[in-house]
This record gives sequence, C-alpha cells and structure tokens, in this order.
Amino acid sequence: MKKFTFLALVALVSAFPAFGQTTTTTVTATPAVTAPSFPASLPISSKGALRSYLIEKAVRGYISVYGDTILPNSSNITYYESEGTSVGKVLNGLNKLYRFDVADPADTVYSWASVLDKDWNQLFYGGVPFNLVKVIDGVYRIPESAAAKLKMVSSPAIDIGDANEVKIVFRDDNGNQWTEYLQVSDGKAYYPNGYTDGSGKGVVILTSNRNGSTTSVAYSLSGEKLPVSNVIGTVAVSLENYQEVNDKGLTGTQQLPIAVTVDVSQTAYQDPPVVRVEVTSVRRITLLAKVVKNGTVVEYPIDAFVRVAGEVGEGSQVFLRQSQSIVIELQPGVYFIHFGKLKSLEYDKPQPPYNGGGKG
Repeated sequence: MKKFTFLALVALVSAFPAFGQTTTTTVTATPAVTAPSFPASLPISSKGALRSYLIEKAVRGYISVYGDTILPNSSNITYYESEGTSVGKVLNGLNKLYRFDVADPADTVYSWASVLDKDWNQLFYGGVPFNLVKVIDGVYRIPESAAAKLKMVSSPAIDIGDANEVKIVFRDDNGNQWTEYLQVSDGKAYYPNGYTDGSGKGVVILTSNRNGSTTSVAYSLSGEKLPVSNVIGTVAVSLENYQEVNDKGLTGTQQLPIAVTVDVSQTAYQDPPVVRVEVTSVRRITLLAKVVKNGTVVEYPIDAFVRVAGEVGEGSQVFLRQSQSIVIELQPGVYFIHFGKLKSLEYDKPQPPYNGGGKG
C-alpha cells in the first residue's frame, strides 16, 4: 500500500512543477513540404536505349511448361522462378530440367517465360510451342529446338519519381497531333515503346499532384528535360453578334443610333444578332440593319423585335428595309432587340430523342 501511494505521489509531482519553477514547452514545427523528385532524364530516346535500361532493371523471372494433356501430378516439375543481379543470371536460373507426365505425347506442349523488375513488372516475355521427341516407349524428351526468345513488352515500366500522372503529346510526320495518358503505378509509368522509333515530335509531361500542390516537368522524346517558357497575356471574350448600347453622354432630344449587320448566310444562323439597349430617360433610337448574305449586301427586308427586360417572348415587332433606318421611342429601362426568325443550321434542328432501342 505504501509503495503504491509513493508511486502515485511521484507521478503527481512530476506532472505539476513546484511553485517558483520555470517550465519549458518544446513546440515541434511542421516539416516543410519537400519538392517532388523527377528523373533527370527518361530512357526513351530509342528502342535500344529503352531495352538497355530494362535489361539493367531485370532481377527476377519465371518459366512454365503446360499442355492440354499434361497430368497435374504433384511429382511434376513444370515451373521455375529465378532471381539474380543481372539478367544473365536470371536466365541461367530458368534453364533447368523439367519433368511431367503426359497422357497424349502427340499433343503440342508450350513454354512461357517472363523477366521482371524488382516490383514484378514484366519487362521481357516469350514462349515456344514444341512437340515431344520419343526416346523409348513411355519415355519422351523436350526437343533441343525448344528455345524461348524473350522480347521487350510493348509498354514497359520506367521510373518517374514522384509523378502520379504522365501524358505524351505527340505530333506525327503528317501533322496529326494527339495526347495519350499513360498508366501509372507506384512511381512507374508504362511507356509505349512505339514512341521511341524516332519519327514525329512530342513532349512527355510528368505531373505530381501531392500535398495540395501540383508540379510538372516536360521531357522531349529524346528523354531530356525541356526548358519551361513563361507566358503572360489575356484572351478577349465576347458574344458573337452581340452589342450593348446606352444613352450615356446624350442630352436633350439627341437620338441614340444603333447599327446592326444581319448575316443571313447559312453559316451565320447559329447566333443571330442581339442588341441590349439601356436608356435613362425617354429616348428615341434610330435602328439601321444592314443585311448581308455570303459577304454581299442584299436587299432583304427583315423584322426586328424589341423586348422589355424581364419579359419572355418575341416582344414588339418592327419592320425594317435594307439601308433604311427606323426611329423607335423607348421609355426609361432596359431592352433587347433581336431580328427575324432565321433558319437554324441543319445540325442544330430539333431531333427526336434516342431511347436506346426499338420495341421490346
């Protein structure tokens, strides 16, 4: 009992400093977010460079033989795995003796082998079919011609550092351009070896989206990092065939002139002109509409419609003639003016909905 009380007292004294003592609190700063790491270069300048890179990465492999009439006996030896510090050592570990029972020795037997990197990504693969050679009745052997030549996979894994998104922007020799996003997993991207044949031009972009920050780096198809160019500027945004006018600066009975070009060409039907008019007092406007078709001014009468803001529908109709203006008096407020019911482009016409099938 005394021992328990003593330990409790020690804990209490440790938790609360004696009167007059100074305590020091240590605050650990949050570690700074480190910049993502990207490879200095990529092994994509040629198929030879890529193949050499993959051979260096090869550390393990496997091989198996199989056939439709091979009996699944526990005494069979039809599969080997191998590891090594070079691809030669890996392959040597796969060149071993097999033993298996087969019901029909006339059936074709197959062999399949793969060489992998440390993360079990397939780098090289291949196989060979063969027919068994009779030694004596009931005993057969694998022919000496059974040799599997392994080839590079079409999209081998290459190291991409901390990137978690990779895309290739490619332009072929005919000027066609496309973007291909690559499969990415655990710091590797599966790079299509067709982009190493030296044709066309392209950029490989690695992006890291981590810790709320996005960082990218670009490489040429030769695998070297590209310099980054900073761009500054603006892009003007406007509505097609739209203008806003008001009577600011006008005094007395000055009229507000509005001139509109109405294009009745087929290609212009998508966005017919609209004018927003705002007047702060009773004001007359002079509306002049020039009608063009395929770039040529034509004598083409057209209707204009004046709609009060907030209302729905066509509004009040006014008739216009080519090169002749019309005067309209407006009360203070906001108005929208649009022009005749122009035909829609063929692709813009209403179409029946697609319901996904016919009669059930």
